[in-house]
Amino acid sequence: LFSGSVITAERKSGVLRRIGMSPASKGDVVAGKLLGRILIAAAQIMFLLAVGKFLFRISLGASPGGLFLLMLSFAFAMGSLSILFGALFTDPDQVTTIGIITAMAMGALGGCWWPLEVVSAPMRVVAYCLPTGWTRSGIHRLISFGMGASDVLPNIAILFLFGLVFLVIGARRLKWDV
Repeated sequence: LFSGSVITAERKSGVLRRIGMSPASKGDVVAGKLLGRILIAAAQIMFLLAVGKFLFRISLGASPGGLFLLMLSFAFAMGSLSILFGALFTDPDQVTTIGIITAMAMGALGGCWWPLEVVSAPMRVVAYCLPTGWTRSGIHRLISFGMGASDVLPNIAILFLFGLVFLVIGARRLKWDV
């Protein structure tokens, strides 16, 4: 989420305007920015899963590959949301502040702070309106219940849809200038 501040800083400094003068299309620029975010996230995910497994002996469930794909789809959704934030806000500090608030709210409401089994039914509905709710549900299925990758395909698909919606809106709203 916080990497959206780079887009606002590039817009503010005129870098995006210069990139806009290149032969690259707006779609190429957005795709490159998203791919960079996903590659960084993929490296972080692999590192954290490896540390969890080998250093802390945490079980990755019956399908570590499914867990990686689930986390990668979450990274796609959050990378797309960072592009949307970069398109919507004009100041890098705004993106950072909104990013912190959004991450905390999505974590809490999505079930990352406490199990959704202890909250009311309306709060569970709210959780599934957020990418964090679908990610947490998929992790729970894979690790807690030992399910396979095919069991989290709906979670992956919904995270992909979140990402597509954020990406389309962000790409359309992205301007080269302040």
